[in-house]
Formats: sequence, C-alpha cells, structure tokens
Amino acid sequence: MKSQHQEKERIVICGIGNRARGDDGVGPVVIEELNKTDFGENIMLIDCETAPENFTGMINKFRPKRIVIIDAVDMEEKPGTIKTIDTEKIKGQFFSTHKIPVFLFIQYLKKNLPKSEIIFLGIQPKDAGFNKEISKECMEAVAEIKNMVLKIINITMPPCHP
Repeated sequence: MKSQHQEKERIVICGIGNRARGDDGVGPVVIEELNKTDFGENIMLIDCETAPENFTGMINKFRPKRIVIIDAVDMEEKPGTIKTIDTEKIKGQFFSTHKIPVFLFIQYLKKNLPKSEIIFLGIQPKDAGFNKEISKECMEAVAEIKNMVLKIINITMPPCHP
C-alpha cells in the first residue's frame, strides 16, 4: 500500500517574466506570493525569470503530473485579464520578452514529459516598459492567479488525514 505522500501528484508552477519591466514581472510575483505557503515536497515553485529553459533539467527530474506556466502575454485584452491559453495555440501568437519563445519551452516539456498536463495562464500586461512598477490591474490579477493555482493544487492533491 502506498503512503499518502506517494499518492500525491507532483506539480510544477513556473512564473516567467522580467521584474524590471513592469507587468512582465507578474509571473515571478505570483511565485513570490505562493512561496509564502508551505506546500511540501510535491509542489515545485520556480521563478524562471526570462529564461525558463534554464530549469528544464530540474523539471524533467521532478517528473510532474502537471506543469502550470504563468506569464504576461499580449492578448489584446483589458489589462489584468487572465486566460487559460491552449498550449497548441501559443506558437508565435503572443508578444514575449523572453530569451527564447515560450512555445519552445512548452514544446520541450511536451516532448520530454508527454504524460504531464501543461496549463498556461496568461495575464494581459498594461505596461511592460523598463523600470516600471507592476500596474494595479496586474497586481489584482496576481491574487486571482494565486487562488487559481491553489485550486489546481487542492483538486490534484487529496487531503491528508491522520
């Protein structure tokens, strides 16, 4: 019989973005907020900054059941809008400030972790200019995304009973 610890699914949460570029830093800010909670060893929180490709080995080794990617993307929506974006539709569609396009990171994960579900949460930035603060709209989205991620974690992980 497996222990409850073994039954819990592994989940990776990746926040992508550049904090020096205003709303582009929303992904790392979500990770910062999530780091205030102790999820145990089955949840891996990664502040990928602008180079998520640097964390592929770590993610591969962790073998997650789910990977949640959080990033600011220009969807031509109202600032702070959050959307779950089909990972098949990301290729070249959205503006990115990262070293490699996010779709290449996702393609790598799909190829190397074919059994992992990938959830992409996009946040519409208001201003991604250099040396800007995160807008009020995107800071409000941070709280909403944190709640979305907590629901994903709670749905996936059975409650612990003594």
